Amino acid sequence: MFAYEACVAYQTSLTHSQAVSVQTDDTKETAVVRGNSAKDIFMLAIPTFFDLIATVLMNIGLLSVTASVYQMMRGAEMLFAALFAVSFLHRKLNRMHFLGILCCVVRS
Repeated sequence: MFAYEACVAYQTSLTHSQAVSVQTDDTKETAVVRGNSAKDIFMLAIPTFFDLIATVLMNIGLLSVTASVYQMMRGAEMLFAALFAVSFLHRKLNRMHFLGILCCVVRS
């Protein structure tokens, strides 16, 4: 996932403003199409950075525990995310959310 985010960030950084000519019946108009701003690039960099940190920490944790415990914790990631969303963000989960969480937990 990090590699994909890095590729998107690279392509985003290459995008610049471009002049586009539009020809109508009797007039010719030129419009400037704005490229992505630094804010757009920064908004992509934040989750990319945290994804990189999470991957590094998970690999460090893998050195400390057995592979089976590591895999069970990876499967429980969805469960913890749902618990945090309910407790901290006060979100309501419907039946489909619970079914998805159940499928993820049973799969691991």
